[in-house]
Amino acid sequence: MNQQLERKLENLRKSIRKLDSAIVTYTDSIDDAFLLRICRDELGEKAIAVTICPDDYLETELSITESVTKVLGIKHIVTKKSQLKKLATRMNIQNILVGISKGNPASLIIGVKCPLLECGLTKAEIEFLAKELGVDKLKKKKY
Repeated sequence: MNQQLERKLENLRKSIRKLDSAIVTYTDSIDDAFLLRICRDELGEKAIAVTICPDDYLETELSITESVTKVLGIKHIVTKKSQLKKLATRMNIQNILVGISKGNPASLIIGVKCPLLECGLTKAEIEFLAKELGVDKLKKKKY
C-alpha cells in the first residue's frame, strides 16, 4: 500500500474515532461494508448498522446484509427511510454515516455524512482497502 493511501486510511480512522457513536447505513455494497468494518474497528459497540428497507428490497439482499453484520459482530437494525433520524434520536446517536454508493437511500437525507469521500478515498481505493481487510470475502461467503 502506498503512503498516500495509508494516510487516507489513517485519516478515515481518526475521523471515525472522533465520533462518539455512529449509525452506518448499510446496503449490499462494498463501500458500505468497508465503512462498517472501519466503524466497528474504531467505535466497537457504539457502531450500529442500519439497513433502510424499501418495499421492493429483495429478501436475498437483506439476508446478505444480516449475514455480514453478524460476522462482523455488529448490531443490525432494519428500518424505513422515514424512520432513520427518529431511530438515531431514540438511540442517542448523533452521527449517521453512508458509503459512497448512490444506491443507498440514506445518501439523500440532509445531515448524513460520507466520511469516505471526506477523506478523499476513491471507489478503486475503497475496493483495494476492502480487499486488504478481507471485507470483500465477507460479501462472497454463502450463508
